[in-house]
Amino acid sequence: MDRLNDAKIKKSKKTYQRKYLPSVNFSKKPRTDYITLREAAKELQMDVDNVVSAIRINILKGGSLGKKMLLLIPKTEIQKFKNKFMTATQAAKIIKVSCPQAFDLFFGLGVRALIGPMVDGTRNYIYKAADIMRVAKLAKAEDPSEHFNYCSKTFAANRLHISTETLSQLMATGSVKYIQGRVGAYFRPSWLNNFEERFIMPKELLKLAGLPSNMAHQMIDALKGIGITPIKLKTTGQQLNLYNRATIRDSHDKFFRQMAYLNTSREYRTDKNHSSKPPPKGYSPLKDLINTYGISSNDLTNLFIKFGFISTIINNRTKYISTSDKKKCEFILDNYCTCAMASKSTPGGYCKINNLLRSGILENERPIPDNYTQTKLISRSKLKIYLDSLPPSPPNKQ
Repeated sequence: MDRLNDAKIKKSKKTYQRKYLPSVNFSKKPRTDYITLREAAKELQMDVDNVVSAIRINILKGGSLGKKMLLLIPKTEIQKFKNKFMTATQAAKIIKVSCPQAFDLFFGLGVRALIGPMVDGTRNYIYKAADIMRVAKLAKAEDPSEHFNYCSKTFAANRLHISTETLSQLMATGSVKYIQGRVGAYFRPSWLNNFEERFIMPKELLKLAGLPSNMAHQMIDALKGIGITPIKLKTTGQQLNLYNRATIRDSHDKFFRQMAYLNTSREYRTDKNHSSKPPPKGYSPLKDLINTYGISSNDLTNLFIKFGFISTIINNRTKYISTSDKKKCEFILDNYCTCAMASKSTPGGYCKINNLLRSGILENERPIPDNYTQTKLISRSKLKIYLDSLPPSPPNKQ
């Protein structure tokens, strides 16, 4: 029929009835009062297909000209459209929300698009301006210095210094207000600030007290001893503890006195445990090999320990190896090196070492049985022969 159906997006599986447009009469309005389809799309800052869809659903009026049915749109209709409708990008700017999240947020706020990818297959979402302005009034109370009036779940979790899993638990118990979109959840900064003013998480209390994260249970028990009990929030199969920030504030001196005592007890137990275990006889620290040969702890573990070539013991949180195992490691490291160690002295680095192994110039030596390691080893003597054969590098010009 006309260009209206020709401009329909190929991705859309919907079928449309033919829409006949009135003919343009230049006797009533001059040609300068009309613009073409592409000019209208540029003026309205949206795709041509959106303009076609807007005409199809009668929110933008246009006419046809001649046998080829050239679409022309009155300039007055363009201005009317601007006053009554807006794109998702324009709406996101007014609401102060990230543009990719705008459609999902608007869905949660009850605002539906008239045109868009999930409506009729066109490229841009189009909304009623009245709906957007109504939603914008809801966020007027937000601090103007905030970059966004609505933020995603990940952003909110980072702002509260908690994990997204913990935030999900808070959402399930109704402790944090949010808007649920079709896909994600969205939070206003004021809602997050309100939560922070009312509650404090055990993780934050541990940080204030200078205690490690593994002492959460001891801290909770210690607080119970001075009459500060947590607010227990039960979710599916889990329990989340919160503290009333006002209660902690009112018991400021008691809290820090109890935490100082708890910290002193922890340090005493740690010192006692460390001092009560002397270094074992016939063993030496594993880090001696790392410092002597410049091998990384990861390479050393993969080379000797991972598959049981040597065994280690832990004393005072330090790994030790026996004298016999140390001699085995020293023999191998004196005569062989890993690819990472060889790359430090070879021009071209790690990639060059791999190329030399593929070409056969260097070989993967096997001083350790295959069932005890999977790390490639290179003979130090063969590596030296290769390095000596390289032409000397030119002196640096100053």
